Amino acid sequence: MISSLFEFFYYIIGEEIFYRFFIIGYLSKSTNIFLCVFIGSILFVYSHYLNRWANITFTKKSYISLFLLGLFLSLVFYQTHSLLLCMILHTIYNHSELIVIYKRFKVKNIDEKSDMFDDYD
Repeated sequence: MISSLFEFFYYIIGEEIFYRFFIIGYLSKSTNIFLCVFIGSILFVYSHYLNRWANITFTKKSYISLFLLGLFLSLVFYQTHSLLLCMILHTIYNHSELIVIYKRFKVKNIDEKSDMFDDYD
């Protein structure tokens, strides 16, 4: 469970540093902020599209909500220059994944021979 939680927060931290700090932070110095926010959001959605589970679990609605999340987090970063706030908001958005991590931990503790949710191990 500890390694799953580490991965959960590691990905959020990595995404926020890359998409907000690098994409928005550096591009906004030489480009229109609205173009930077749009490009950052498109890249955010595209990186999630490349996920190995995207074709199974994601729908058009998922991609639209990811795009809106990317827009929102980019604008929050542009206004506040706070990566921590973006990380907190991203964690709140991904809270359902924390529930899956907890359930996987509970299932493995109940039945050690269970292969349910073992694709991440």
